[in-house]
Amino acid sequence: RVAYVRREGQQVPKELIRERVEDTLATAFKNNPIEVRITRLDLPDIAEVPFGTVEIETGLEKVRNLFEPFSLVITVRVDSRISTRFSAAVEIEAYAEVLTATSDLPANTKIRPQELIPVRKRLRKPSTEYLFTRAQAIGLKSSKEIRSGDAVTKSSFIADIVVKNGDRVRIIGTSGRMRLVVSGEALASGRIGDRISVKNLQSKKTVQAKIRGEGVVEIFF
Repeated sequence: RVAYVRREGQQVPKELIRERVEDTLATAFKNNPIEVRITRLDLPDIAEVPFGTVEIETGLEKVRNLFEPFSLVITVRVDSRISTRFSAAVEIEAYAEVLTATSDLPANTKIRPQELIPVRKRLRKPSTEYLFTRAQAIGLKSSKEIRSGDAVTKSSFIADIVVKNGDRVRIIGTSGRMRLVVSGEALASGRIGDRISVKNLQSKKTVQAKIRGEGVVEIFF
């Protein structure tokens, strides 16, 4: 007598799951030019799932730091219904060109963008901790010593005063496509992004303006 076994399921290839994890990581870093490589992805042996259209879902919402080993929840759906869910241990390496000091910078030193150059480094902190463009370094000063060759991260700098009370400033007025520039006087000190009072030296009126850079403020009307 012959026994016949009918298979009523399908295997989910681990390669397919890996591709989905890679896509999820690529999406997480899409706003920055970061190269990501998976160095560890421990997937369990998945039992068969029913026949149908397979969808694999992954999410990084609960992962605090992608640059340390983390656990990733993976959900397998068949015809939109959850078939199985499991966790996978993941480790990655990420590289990017980040701003790096060209010389030693003592604490409380004004950071000059020209003293920083982009250097390819392995990221060991969340990408939001790094600077990628020199424009991001405007208006900063070191909060601790930064050694030559070190990446400049948020833990190593603070916002600096770029406009002081009594400074002569350029007031940029913006209304739609129209843009006017007049001279003014700062009536308070502040950092980039702060709102301060400034006096229009032409009209002698006092207005509220937002600091955009060293000696530059902007108003909207």
